[in-house]
Amino acid sequence: MGIGKKININNLLTEVILIIVAVVFLFPLLWMLCASFYDNTQAVQYPPKMFPDPVSLRSYQYVLGDKRVVQYFINTIFVTAVCVLGTLITASLTAFGFAKLNCK
Repeated sequence: MGIGKKININNLLTEVILIIVAVVFLFPLLWMLCASFYDNTQAVQYPPKMFPDPVSLRSYQYVLGDKRVVQYFINTIFVTAVCVLGTLITASLTAFGFAKLNCK
């Protein structure tokens, strides 16, 4: 190399593997985002297309027009708060037990 940097094969291999893993993990999120713009016929189409041909916002209109969406968000916040509180209590009690444990 002209600049004097050596290419470390281990670092290169690690970066390639990490990029592949990132693409594998991010693909479902991209698929979900693209699928949210499908209309009803495209959602059940076989073989499925990655990107919708006519982009449709009908599903967003349907969800945001529903009056129960606010109740769904309140339920989600409640369940999340209960789970976080339960985890906090359990982890605190466990940490206290480990702090009082004599290890020799």
